[in-house]
Amino acid sequence: MSEQAVNVDTMIERLRAVPSKEKACWRQQAVWKGDSVDRLPVIFGVPAPELDASPRLNLDECYHDPEKMLIEHLYGMVPIAESPADGIPSIRANTGTATLATIFGLEQLVFPDKMPWLQQRLTKQQISALEPKQFAEVAHLGIMPQVLSYQRHFIKRLDGSAPVYLSDTQGPFDIAHLVRGDALLTDMYDDPPFVHHLMELTTAVYVAATHAMKRNLEEPLDGGYHSNGLVLANGGVRICEDSPTILSPALLDEFVAPYTERALATFGGGYIHYCGKNDHLFKVLLAQPSVRGFNFGNPERHDVNTVMCELTASGKVYYGEWKRLEGEVMADYFRRVLAPLEGVKRSLIFCPSLTQEELKEPQRVMEIWANAQ
Repeated sequence: MSEQAVNVDTMIERLRAVPSKEKACWRQQAVWKGDSVDRLPVIFGVPAPELDASPRLNLDECYHDPEKMLIEHLYGMVPIAESPADGIPSIRANTGTATLATIFGLEQLVFPDKMPWLQQRLTKQQISALEPKQFAEVAHLGIMPQVLSYQRHFIKRLDGSAPVYLSDTQGPFDIAHLVRGDALLTDMYDDPPFVHHLMELTTAVYVAATHAMKRNLEEPLDGGYHSNGLVLANGGVRICEDSPTILSPALLDEFVAPYTERALATFGGGYIHYCGKNDHLFKVLLAQPSVRGFNFGNPERHDVNTVMCELTASGKVYYGEWKRLEGEVMADYFRRVLAPLEGVKRSLIFCPSLTQEELKEPQRVMEIWANAQ
């Protein structure tokens, strides 16, 4: 057995050796359902210097070899598993933001030092010739066979020691932007019926591809895992809305919100991720019945009090990090983030910003987190 294979098996055994995280899983699920918990869930990993010092594989190698992709994921999964916090380690076929765009026949470029990216686009004529019914089944299209094969490889190798979650599905509008390119931004003014046709196509692809992956994983429609730490309940998917952050309120209302709601409702709801900031985007998605919560790629651009008050009032959840102020001690940081909840344990699955020295004392972090509540 090669040295690399021993290392993989050792990391998998470390996952298997972790005591049951059933209570942690319950906490996260309860928050998504709006139920009360003993304390709010918190997610962080513990230092693993021996893994950090291991040789790393480049992203091109991982893209073309599921075993190498497994290795790279395990480096992040073990610290989550061995932490006393509430994260549940998980893995996905990490095939890039254009995974679902390849279903349209587009090919993405693969790089050794950054994630795959799409430079091909479909013309307006090519898009107009397509029909949503063509995408009722997509498991055989684009790189979906690779995605499903990698998922099965991970399931077999991990053998129950950690779950596998969905590849990057993005969302109906982000997929449309990938497929059409920046021409989409003028299409919305010049030819709205064409854009609605494209949105019908991308919504169909999002739904069909998610169904295919969930069937492959034997994952429930309205639950699952995500992001190496997160447990989902009362909604089984994530939608990315990065491209919509640049749109006006009128365009968001017409071309984004209805399709996002339809896609989420298919899976019992889900949460929204986006980088950047757009107040109307937050407002319009907050009003959607199938939106269960939010995750911000740039939490430092959002006000914790405003967001958390809005979320608690609407019964929704924030999952992720909140900015820590310079020089702020951990206890004050935790109390400031929790203050908008007014003592009620709801609406938050927290990924705190911690120093390396603090991470070396994870039990102390957990004690301070519990005391802050």
